[in-house]
Amino acid sequence: MSMHRIALTETEEAGLRKYKLAVGTPSQSADYFRLGFDWANKTTNKKIEEISIIGNNLIKSENNSGELIINKSEYQELISLINNLKSKVLY
Repeated sequence: MSMHRIALTETEEAGLRKYKLAVGTPSQSADYFRLGFDWANKTTNKKIEEISIIGNNLIKSENNSGELIINKSEYQELISLINNLKSKVLY
């Protein structure tokens, strides 16, 4: 079944148009693009969650051991950068 009836995000639509794929009409190429896009987003979000967990563990380690591994403001800046990357499309 074609995905053309499923609402597009702005980013998906921009990608489809950039690569001159069908928008709003049945197209296997557009469907494959959207499936790949969805997979990439899920993979990226998983990696971002892993980085966040690592960052939280570093802060906990700093608090427990007294050793400065990463300070809180550096961690918050890292999370801000990650969230900024998350909002961009890399294609």
